[in-house]
Amino acid sequence: MPRPLAFLVGAASALVLAFPVAWAAPGDNGGACFRLSDIGGSKLDGPSKLYVRVNGRRVFRIDFENPCDTADAYSLVLHPVSNNGMVCKAIELDVHVRDTHEACVPKTLTELTPDEVAALPAKVRP
Repeated sequence: MPRPLAFLVGAASALVLAFPVAWAAPGDNGGACFRLSDIGGSKLDGPSKLYVRVNGRRVFRIDFENPCDTADAYSLVLHPVSNNGMVCKAIELDVHVRDTHEACVPKTLTELTPDEVAALPAKVRP
């Protein structure tokens, strides 16, 4: 194999091997998925954390990469990146503030246990 071609094949192989690691990085919710249309409520807990209730019984916490400063004053718009309505990982969710268009970049998506939901203060429980 010619040397430049071998280099490209090697580089491509390295990228292919690196991406699955990035997709399964910490913050993965263990494979629990939900449809955005099944969200029944949401509450912000400061500028960096959002709780959503799904199907009336499951609660997910979305931690943002950076503070979403205008989210407490305006509505959030949640949209799946894949356009199919399913969200399984934080990277599959696009969040913006409706009026200011501020991007709220999800860092982690975690499904809470029933005990964790019960321990949430009432003001942030969706």
